[in-house]
Amino acid sequence: MESVKLGSDVAEHESELSDLFVTDNEAFLRLTRDEVDIIAGGKGAGKSAIFRMITETQIQPDLHVIRASNPTAGPEFRALFQGDDSEERLRSIWAVYVTSTIANYAVDCFSDSTVTASIAQEISDILTLMGLRTAEPQAESLLSRIRKAKSVQGGLKGGVAGLELGVALKFELPEANDDRPKSVTLSYPDFFSLLQRCGDLFKLERHRVWLAFDRLDECFVHDSSIERRALRALLRTHLDASEALHHSGWIRLKIFLRSDMLTRMTADGAFTNATHLRMAEIAWTFNSMRDLIARRLIRNQKFVDAFLSDLPLAEWTEAAWAAFLPQAAPPRTSTRPARGRPALPEPTATRLTRDTSDGTRLFNPRNLITLVSMSLDRARQNLRRDIQLDRANRHVSPLVRENEVGSAFGELSRRRLQDTVLNEFPAVQQYSDRLRGGSATYATAQELLDRLGIKSPDEGATAIDQLTLSGLLGSNNGGFVIPRLYRFALSTKKAPPK
Repeated sequence: MESVKLGSDVAEHESELSDLFVTDNEAFLRLTRDEVDIIAGGKGAGKSAIFRMITETQIQPDLHVIRASNPTAGPEFRALFQGDDSEERLRSIWAVYVTSTIANYAVDCFSDSTVTASIAQEISDILTLMGLRTAEPQAESLLSRIRKAKSVQGGLKGGVAGLELGVALKFELPEANDDRPKSVTLSYPDFFSLLQRCGDLFKLERHRVWLAFDRLDECFVHDSSIERRALRALLRTHLDASEALHHSGWIRLKIFLRSDMLTRMTADGAFTNATHLRMAEIAWTFNSMRDLIARRLIRNQKFVDAFLSDLPLAEWTEAAWAAFLPQAAPPRTSTRPARGRPALPEPTATRLTRDTSDGTRLFNPRNLITLVSMSLDRARQNLRRDIQLDRANRHVSPLVRENEVGSAFGELSRRRLQDTVLNEFPAVQQYSDRLRGGSATYATAQELLDRLGIKSPDEGATAIDQLTLSGLLGSNNGGFVIPRLYRFALSTKKAPPK
């Protein structure tokens, strides 16, 4: 028990991610084949794990992946997206950031190339002119320079990309004197022309470059107008950049977004060209969730020696679960019984996968890993205490008891209600307080609104939108249900019989 380690439930904290990562994930495979640019998924679905895999391991010999500034650790990055900036200005900011980041990489890598040194020098001169060359001595940070650029209105159009936009950015030139202008103004198409030049360089070098964005939810106030505008601006910039590059594969933007952020971004109908996005959503099945935990158990040689070594490899996954957690089925069953046959018990892996999903019904690897890890922690703690008191009577298998899973599930319920619902959707607090101690199911919207004490149709629609978007509530045959993940934290009761 002491030797079993299930790994971190957060990709950023996992030191052995490359060993634990599930490489047969369809979204990951499509990304590595450059078939998609947008990776969407629910909270805890594994977006950051895929992001780390493509940025920390070499997935193709001719490919380099640049990490966009980490918004969690970069206050300057968050500062770019505050206030009442128009979507047009935000598109210009994204265009400058994308182009400058990729252009600086091109200059850093190929200034001494015998093939493309002249192009690299041309790109370097343009960056230096605007003060965007990051390798210059005592250079101001790229993000700081972009933030200080002033908007210039005026229907600017044209450029090699054939794009049109009403906002340009004016950069004050460093160390300007009387012999040259003190500022330079560049329009949206101007930056894509520079990006095209980078594409020319990479094509000659047979070198592909991706710029990858993750944790964008850390940049914004959740469910705010600036969040929606900034995300729409990023996706439009992505589409414009792809068009400017004639959909070439030498430069790509790879964007990792939470599914609920995409939903909020398009809720007001302001983004109508989502069908042009090359997008994949991370999807998990009961089998892939089961395999996720089994793989982590099987990595432990002591566990294998104790429970699996005498079995064929094909049986290891089910045997690992049976050795680790109780397999006795609860009263629930997974399917309706076939005619004349008793219902089959629901496997523990299936039950826990279902129970750790929120109202979206998307399977959540983070929650499942957290639950089994906390269950093991409780089992170890209980066994240590029993040994100290000379009352240890635990059987070798399974390692964890049902009551320890139940205790861990209660803690997971409280934790997830706070950190993934109330912290991210503060407006839901008032509704969750009213749901506390009530039924877990509501046959109609009116039953739900009565429980919430809401009379106004507009307020009711807003409340239901917030509850379902946060995952605290799921739809169910015309009514609503609080998922099992949150029932313990809300002390819900079974609906009375009618």
